[in-house]
Amino acid sequence: MIKFYRTICLSGLLLLCCAGAQAQNYPLYNQFLANPYFYNPSFAANNGYSELNLLYRKQWSGIEDAPEVNGFALQYATHNNIALGFNFYTEKSVVFKSSSGMLTFAYKVPLTSDSYVKFGLSGGLGVSSLDINAINEAGTNTGLDPALANAAGTTYNLRGNFGVHYRYKNFTVGFALPNIFESHENDTMQVNDVKVSRLSDQLFTLSYKALLSDKFTVEPYVLYRCLNGVQDQKEASVLVYYRNQIWVGGGYRLDYGPTLTVGLALRDFIKVGYSYEVPASQKAISTYGSHEVQLQVRLGKAKGPKAKSTGTALTPAELDSVKAQLDSIKTAKQEAEIKARNERLEREEAEAALEKERKERERLEKERQAREKDGPVTPPVTPVEPVTPDNSGKDTKKKTNEPIRLTPPDHLSPGIYVVVGAFKSHENALDYQRKALAAGFPTQLGIGKKGLYYVYVYQSNYLESSKKMRDHIRQLRVLDFRKAWVMEVE
Repeated sequence: MIKFYRTICLSGLLLLCCAGAQAQNYPLYNQFLANPYFYNPSFAANNGYSELNLLYRKQWSGIEDAPEVNGFALQYATHNNIALGFNFYTEKSVVFKSSSGMLTFAYKVPLTSDSYVKFGLSGGLGVSSLDINAINEAGTNTGLDPALANAAGTTYNLRGNFGVHYRYKNFTVGFALPNIFESHENDTMQVNDVKVSRLSDQLFTLSYKALLSDKFTVEPYVLYRCLNGVQDQKEASVLVYYRNQIWVGGGYRLDYGPTLTVGLALRDFIKVGYSYEVPASQKAISTYGSHEVQLQVRLGKAKGPKAKSTGTALTPAELDSVKAQLDSIKTAKQEAEIKARNERLEREEAEAALEKERKERERLEKERQAREKDGPVTPPVTPVEPVTPDNSGKDTKKKTNEPIRLTPPDHLSPGIYVVVGAFKSHENALDYQRKALAAGFPTQLGIGKKGLYYVYVYQSNYLESSKKMRDHIRQLRVLDFRKAWVMEVE
């Protein structure tokens, strides 16, 4: 076991020495779509709101002291086209530890209502340390190796990256320079040693999100990275989303192996993703799989009204549901238009009926005034006598009842009624009808489910027109019309 451990240590150190002559390589991530900001600074706060991202990756889980990555990113969305960010990660492998922290500034330039281009620039500091004591304890004499003997325990170097991406609707293409400073991790950094790298470390990404149905969305992506011209990273993956709450997918990284990914969203504020990298069978060291977990926490509400006005500030979850929402909105709009048209026709009919009643009252009032002029000795109460038949004889009741009993009461059919009176007695209901008729208001009589007799002045299938008729009746100050109410019969 000690011999195997020593082999791992020396292999790792040789790789680090080679990497020291070149630019620093970023750790590999399997969940690029979960947070592309880890690779490309132009994706900072690209969802339109601030968020916190946590990352943990364990490579070759069955091997002791295998590479391990911890990191987090804080992305802040402003109310304009500017986004800010900060990311920090620590990578530990055997006796080597590297940490990096960078601040990010990103700016979006809207092109059309469906497209934009966004730029991002990050800069910060990197810290690398080599545990010489652990190497000696493993049985390797560092004094025999000049490279190890002269290696500093802790070194510092500048870190920086640049990125840009273009988006048209659901199609996105990106380009990034992960290392814009040339540095050597196992040498002491001097101010005059800081140089711009040859920019040979380049990253290209391409993705497209397609709506399959109201519930399912698919998003494939490809990633290509040229690592200093000596090593290429090529991978492709596809994710399938269900209602943007659950997603599963898989991918393949050339020379590494396949990956499997699952994720879950909780109330659109927390998203958790897990990825398992299946070990490549052709590599003896890769007999153990790698695990990766990412957590995304949404902070606050969506920002960026300018972007929203151009249709680009919607989150991917919102974009996926737009088509289904448009279909439902179109159907609801059509139904609302039909309902509004029917209510308008019903309202016009109600207004016409009210106008007819008004003219009839005016005619009756003119006739009453004419009778008063023809017979001035007639007491003022004489025209009202037919309205109060409580003390009248049976003959009078028969005469006033004759026109009303032409239509005997029936059970109320389904609909909405404007009721002016309710009675247990049929005779009392008829008396009330006679009074209303004498005042110039013809009414209808119907029997309810509980056996009550309802005197009503209006029937409709629409609540709005019925309420307007009720309000109008209440202002007439006739009998008890001021207590009129709306009753719905099912």
